[in-house]
Amino acid sequence: NEYSKTCLQKDFRDGLDELTKTSPEEQGDPANEEAIAAPIPEDFELDVHCISANDYLKVTGIKQQADGPPNCFANVRDTQIPSLRAFVHQTTAKHRQHATENFVNTTSDLLDRVKLVASDSKDAPSGRLARKCMNIFEMEMSKLEGKIQPFVKEFRNRAEEKVRTALQPALKSGAAKGNQVAMATVQSWGSKSRRSKQMRSPQMNGLYWSTYFATVRRQGVYVSKSAGAIDMNQELADPVEKEFSADWQRIMDTSISVFLRDMERKVLSLSAEIDKIIATSFSQAGIDNQRVSTMVTAASRSTNTSLTASFRTMKETATNSQRDLNRSLLPMIQERMAASYDACVNTSGGCGRFMRMKQAMEFTTDKAVQSMFNESTVTMLRNIGNMIEKLAAMIGAVADVIRKNMESVYSVCWDHQQAGKTKPIDPEMQARIRACRDQLLPELGRLGELQAGAMDLLGIEREELELEMMAVDSWEESYKKKMAEAEDKGNLIDLSDNTVPVVNPVVDRKPASVIVKSEPKAALPGLGPSAESSFI
Repeated sequence: NEYSKTCLQKDFRDGLDELTKTSPEEQGDPANEEAIAAPIPEDFELDVHCISANDYLKVTGIKQQADGPPNCFANVRDTQIPSLRAFVHQTTAKHRQHATENFVNTTSDLLDRVKLVASDSKDAPSGRLARKCMNIFEMEMSKLEGKIQPFVKEFRNRAEEKVRTALQPALKSGAAKGNQVAMATVQSWGSKSRRSKQMRSPQMNGLYWSTYFATVRRQGVYVSKSAGAIDMNQELADPVEKEFSADWQRIMDTSISVFLRDMERKVLSLSAEIDKIIATSFSQAGIDNQRVSTMVTAASRSTNTSLTASFRTMKETATNSQRDLNRSLLPMIQERMAASYDACVNTSGGCGRFMRMKQAMEFTTDKAVQSMFNESTVTMLRNIGNMIEKLAAMIGAVADVIRKNMESVYSVCWDHQQAGKTKPIDPEMQARIRACRDQLLPELGRLGELQAGAMDLLGIEREELELEMMAVDSWEESYKKKMAEAEDKGNLIDLSDNTVPVVNPVVDRKPASVIVKSEPKAALPGLGPSAESSFI
């Protein structure tokens, strides 16, 4: 068992290195640097369990020892069933832990938003300031779609380029390989060198006529007592899959995951940038910096939680899609081979039927393979393109996620103004609201302590958004700064100090005299219509 475990671990490491290494033409490309990074630590060891289920059942008394005692082990632990069970439980617990962490983060975000709503109403903007805050938010949200689209385009271009340069040639090579060996595989099914449960090779792959007939009646899939499991469709697909499997794993699994992680990092960075812009704008508009900091922290955490969940969904979608696509080749081949199977079944009975079945299989398959593999790979490439477009659309949809989460927090600055337009709140209701807040705030503090304990228990550390907000000066501070600036530039003259030199003295000279004669129709106020006045 230990020897088998060592061999399997080494084989896993060698196979993984083969799958993740880049081709010579891709080496040195900066876009591939992250993709060629080691997917697991160098000291990682694959969990291998060489179990003995029969001995375990007999040792534990679950199975009667009618056919004899346990073959190898007398100790339950040595059968490695307990270690396998523990591994399964541990793996399952990881999924539960992810779900629990997401739930705790979501409830923490909800608690932060409730605290904002329940805060003192005197801190909430009103009137023009509330409308200004709403305009600031709407202006930033109007730019959001334009900032997300470059990420969508970048992901689409990188994924399509990777498929076009690496996976598409491998699929075409696989299709050519399938066309090349398909007829030899079909002929081997009728060979007199029979296969068995224990032995099967290209030179020993023949079937007895009854097994052959039973297999074609079941669309190429049958389990024989003498020949074991038979799948003609898989035998035709094997050369194709072997040709592109390494590139498929490298592109559809590793590279797509790398691209999604890169997009997640950029979107999270964009979200933080928008939060900082809104925070600075709100602060400059006159909102208290402490309240701005509280809002931005709540908005940042809520948005990050939702974005992380969105990109986790994208990764799961990519994994499930590529797995389904990888398995789609076999059903397509089975569908194309249906005519050959039907032709074999419909051959006339009597002497020589087995020969007629083999001839019908070869004739119809020869016609099918001319387009079967090529069209199957074209269909796979089209479906891969659809998957990339679906992921790109999901990346574009994060704009709505960002807006929804940010609006749920920042809207506390203007929601009460919008509500006041439709239904005014009477003083009695305001007093009841204030009493409700006074009772709620201590309870929110208690819930916050419980929330912090749950996060510590799970080891969740939430990052604080570093804000560099421009300080907002009072009127007096602003006036003092303007006066000091004017004095530094020499634009300030102290009229009470006679020692201040006169700058740009005015030359003493007589101004020219101007005589204006008033007309009767345009008499000056206080003067008669015929009066004349001189103004110097």
